[in-house]
Amino acid sequence: MIPDSFITELKFRNDIEDVISPYVPLKRAGSNTVKGLCPFHSEKTPSFVVYKDTQSYYCFGCGAGGDVITFIRNIENLDYVEAVKWLAQRCGMQVPEQGVDDSMGKLKLRILEANRAAARFFYAVLKTPAGKPGLDYLRGRGLTDETIKHFGLGYAPDSWSSLRDALRQKGFSDSELLAADLVARSKKGGTYDKFRNRVIFPIIDVRGNVIAFGGRNLGDEKPKYLNTAETPVFHKNRNLFALGFAKNHKGEPFILAEGYMDVIAMHQAGFPTAVATLGTAIGESQARLIAQYTGEVIVSYDADEAGQVATKRAVGFLAQTGLKIRILTIPGAKDPDEFIKKNGAHRFQRLLDEAKGSTEHELSRIEGRYDLEDPEGRIAYLREAAQAIAALPTPGERDVYAGVAAEKSGVKKDNVLLQVEDIRRSRRRKERRRERQELVNTVLDRRDTVNPQAAANPRAATAEEMLIATAVRDGQWARYIFAAVEEGDFVTDFDRRLYGLLKSCPLPEGPDLTYLTKFLTPEELARVSRMLAKSAGLKVGKEDVDFNIRNLKEESRKLTAERIAQTPETQLGDLIAGLKDKKK
Repeated sequence: MIPDSFITELKFRNDIEDVISPYVPLKRAGSNTVKGLCPFHSEKTPSFVVYKDTQSYYCFGCGAGGDVITFIRNIENLDYVEAVKWLAQRCGMQVPEQGVDDSMGKLKLRILEANRAAARFFYAVLKTPAGKPGLDYLRGRGLTDETIKHFGLGYAPDSWSSLRDALRQKGFSDSELLAADLVARSKKGGTYDKFRNRVIFPIIDVRGNVIAFGGRNLGDEKPKYLNTAETPVFHKNRNLFALGFAKNHKGEPFILAEGYMDVIAMHQAGFPTAVATLGTAIGESQARLIAQYTGEVIVSYDADEAGQVATKRAVGFLAQTGLKIRILTIPGAKDPDEFIKKNGAHRFQRLLDEAKGSTEHELSRIEGRYDLEDPEGRIAYLREAAQAIAALPTPGERDVYAGVAAEKSGVKKDNVLLQVEDIRRSRRRKERRRERQELVNTVLDRRDTVNPQAAANPRAATAEEMLIATAVRDGQWARYIFAAVEEGDFVTDFDRRLYGLLKSCPLPEGPDLTYLTKFLTPEELARVSRMLAKSAGLKVGKEDVDFNIRNLKEESRKLTAERIAQTPETQLGDLIAGLKDKKK
C-alpha cells in the first residue's frame, strides 16, 4: 500500500480545480464551487460541480463523483496506482514502490514494450524482399524514405505467424500478445497474427509510446483498414493520429483530417499540425484533447457528401470546447493528399489561409443549394440559414450573420433575427424536455448497487449520510460523532463499512475523501461525493448533528426489536450473538 502520508501530500500538491480545468472549462458558481459540462456524459446545461473545500467533484446529471485521484482514473482510464503515479509526476513527487500492487501497470508496460517491438519488426520487414509490396505502395503514394522513417511506417507480411514468432523469441507470452491485440485466438485454441499483408501505421501517443496500429490492406481481405481494438493502453476515442508530433507546435492552428495518408501527406508537405481520428468520427474526448494544445482548428475532411456530414458533426463537438473553427474547401480534389500532389504545398497553404469560419462555410453551402432569384428559393434559403445562425452562442455572432442572410435573401435583418429567436426558444424547450427525460430515465434505470438497503430504510440512510458527510467535512465534528455513534448503530451495510473506514483514518486532521480512495470503488466514491454535494453550503450545528444521531439510533433500535420479535426462540441465541459481533 502507498503510505497515507504520501497520499496526503499528493492531494495538497494537486488542487482538484487545477487538475480538472484542462479537461473541463470551469466557471465560478459560488465561493467554494466551480461548475462545467460533465466530461463523462453529454449535456448542454452544466451539472458537473467541483467543491474546493472538500476537494471533490460530483455530477448531478450522471452521478459521477470522487476526488482528484478518481477523476484522473476515470478521465485517463487508469487504475488507482497509475493515477497516483500520474499525479505524482505532475507535481514532481516520487511514488514509494515498496508494497505497491501494480499488476495492471506492469501489464500495460509489457503491452507497450510488445508494441514497440512490433513496430520495429514491421519497419524492418518493409526493407526486405518480403516487404516489397508495402514499400511499393508507400512510394507509389509519394512518400519519401525520410517520411516513412519519421512515422515509423511498416509492413505486416502475408504470414499467419511471423510477428508472433518474432515476439515470442523476445520473451513475450501469448497472453501478453493477446492483451496487446497483436495476435488473435484461433478456433483450435492457438494464436495467429492479426495484421497480415497490410501497410502498418503505428499510433503513437503524446509520450512517445506506440499504443496501437492501423493496417491498410493490400489484398482482397476486408476491411480495407484494420485497427487495434481497445486494449489497456489504447482507447481510440481518446487519441489522435500524429498528435505526438503536432503537440510540439502548441498554439498553432491544428488541421483535422480524416485518414492516415492525408495527415502524412500534409506533414511531408510542411504542415506538422495535421491530426486525424482513428477510424471513427470525432467525439467529445478528442475535441477536448485538441483544445489542450491549440485554440483553433481547420477541419479538412473529404469533399464528398459523407465528408461534409462528418464536418458538421465535428464542428458540433469542437464548438463545445470554445475552439475557433474554420472549414477548408478543397477545389478539384477529394482530399488534402490529392490536392497537394496536384498543386503543391504553396497552393495548399493558400487554401488554409482562405479557410472560412464554420458559420460562413455553412451559409455558403446553403446558398449553393437554392436559386436566390426565385422567391421560393429565398424563403428556403432563409429557413435553413436561420437554423444555422440560431446555433451560434453569442448575440453578436447571431447579429452579424443575420445581416449576411438578410442581404442574400433580400429581407430585413430584424425579421431574420425574429426567426432565429423563435428557433432558439423552440430548441431550448426541446433541450430542457430532453434533459429532464434523460434525468428521469437515469434515476429510474440507476439501480442502487452501492447501497441497496437505503431505499428500504430512508430515515436511517438519510441520518447515516448526513453524519458521514459532516465527519468528512469537519475533523472536530468527526471526533464528536465517533464518540457518540458506534458502527453497530448503522442500519445499511455500505454506510456501516464506510463509517468504519472513517473511524480508522490515521490522519490527524480527520478523515477525508482522498484517504477513502484506496478502499472504495469509483462507484462507491461517487456515492460519498453525492453525500458531500447534498450537504454543501449547509451550516451544521450541534442541534443538527444530535438530531441525526437520535434518528439513527431510533431506527437501529426499532429494526433490532422487530428482528427479535420475528425470530423463533430456537434462533434467538444466534441472533443475539450476531448483534454483539456487529457492535464490536
